[in-house]
Amino acid sequence: MRQGGLTNREAPLLIATLRDRGLRRILCEGGPTLLDELIVHDLIDEMCLTLAPRMAGPQPLTREQSCLLDMPRKLTLEHVLSHEDYLYLRYGRGPK
Repeated sequence: MRQGGLTNREAPLLIATLRDRGLRRILCEGGPTLLDELIVHDLIDEMCLTLAPRMAGPQPLTREQSCLLDMPRKLTLEHVLSHEDYLYLRYGRGPK
């Protein structure tokens, strides 16, 4: 895969080429553009999702301007509950 993303036709061709070469497990790591291409072409068999919650704002602001935070604040995972295909995560405030 090359830097800069895939065109609309490259994702299926890339996966087909790798499968033709005998690869049955293919790990794709990327951002929203790659994920979108894989979803559009129904090429995802399994997905690992990483959540790293942070509360942050787009830029430093005064308190009078916004309630958004000047500095990202780490949240700490406090509880996990699963039901059928759903995962419920509860996070609490980490140290400031």
